Amino acid sequence: TVHLLRGAGFVVEPCVVADREEIVAVPPDFAPDVVIADHGVPLLDPAYTLALARSRWPGVPLIFVSGATDRGEHDEARAISSLEMGATDFVLKEHASRLPFAIRRALREAGERAARERAEEQLRAVNRELSASLAALDSERRRVRDVLDVLPAYVVLLSSDYHVPFANRFFEERFGA
Repeated sequence: TVHLLRGAGFVVEPCVVADREEIVAVPPDFAPDVVIADHGVPLLDPAYTLALARSRWPGVPLIFVSGATDRGEHDEARAISSLEMGATDFVLKEHASRLPFAIRRALREAGERAARERAEEQLRAVNRELSASLAALDSERRRVRDVLDVLPAYVVLLSSDYHVPFANRFFEERFGA
């Protein structure tokens, strides 16, 4: 697999694990761009592998490589189940040449997802700023209205169609509104 990926132009720094303890022992500073897991490793349940990879490296695609067709329908069903649980892809070992394409697609989708999440966070930040600005504007509007209401002068806002959207208290007491 490493030779295949290097031959496809990938820089590969493998971190090979064979059981749960080895996954947990992966150094915390290890930051993969993609996780490739062999679905058939007996001591690594695919669901556990997926859950641990998601918790350790959120947003990093996980691709299962599986020889499921060689071992029967049960393993193929588990691979499909892994996809349903959130694995990015799975590649049958007999079609290993498809792995570089699966990785490129997974990396592209992860990049697009990260860009979308950044854009959504920026939008949320703009919305928070806008909400704060609107609240400040509303507060200022209330202050101006309070000042206008106590003035001992007639203050009235007249629209172009002669409606009165605002009149201060002094005007309302004298003329009604």
